Amino acid sequence: MAAPRSSASATPAPSSRPGQKDIVGDALYNWCRENHDFGHVFNQTELLSAGIIPNQDLTVLLTAATYLVNKRLFKLHDFKAGGGIGWELVSQERAAK
Repeated sequence: MAAPRSSASATPAPSSRPGQKDIVGDALYNWCRENHDFGHVFNQTELLSAGIIPNQDLTVLLTAATYLVNKRLFKLHDFKAGGGIGWELVSQERAAK
């Protein structure tokens, strides 16, 4: 009898629990900070093109973005004209207030 296959992926998904470190989210925030000014609003395509999200996986992107929104390092935006959502880059100082 063959051993059961593990359903766990080789790359662990980032944690979305409050207070825990999110390696992908932190790396994404650092890339955003290094390449754009605070106040810049990113769309999904722009964040995926950063090369931070493994395999451009939308689930990983949304988990990382949610982590950053919860830490107040991203502010969620609704693009009324073209539809979709965006994320505004917020400084750590502003997020702490």
